[in-house]
Amino acid sequence: MKEKSLKRNNYIFFTLIILAIIVILICQSAGIEQNNQYLEDYKIYRSYQQLINQEKYQEAEKYLNHILPRYQDNYLVQWDRGKILLGEKKYKEAENALRLAREIRPVLVLRPEYLYNTAETYFFLKDINKAKQYLNECLKYEDSTYTTKARELMQQIEALGEVK
Repeated sequence: MKEKSLKRNNYIFFTLIILAIIVILICQSAGIEQNNQYLEDYKIYRSYQQLINQEKYQEAEKYLNHILPRYQDNYLVQWDRGKILLGEKKYKEAENALRLAREIRPVLVLRPEYLYNTAETYFFLKDINKAKQYLNECLKYEDSTYTTKARELMQQIEALGEVK
């Protein structure tokens, strides 16, 4: 009787070990697949980043649209979408994408590039008060490349005010 109980316990133990190994293999396979997808998405991300830097916005948008469905809630993807739409002169859509990026990641308002992108969008939407608000925030960051751009845009706004 004791021997049967011992055999049954061994059978249960080995069955559990085999099940654990199967679960580990399945999880590993899923993890590898997920890693491959992330790697592919990262390559696409880097590609459209380079295209944005080269001001090839329509091409960049094609790449971004490949990953957008999987990363709707990613602030960087939404911010990049805003930059692309701004470059394509789709200002209302750019405003929406930039706003969504800020809602996802509120600390974006501490990034000079974001502040400048948003100010520029409002400038083209002819919402000068909001443009100035974002430009003034951007100008607080003296060491930024975007501070120079913000000064230039602010000068344009002030020149427009003098013309009126």
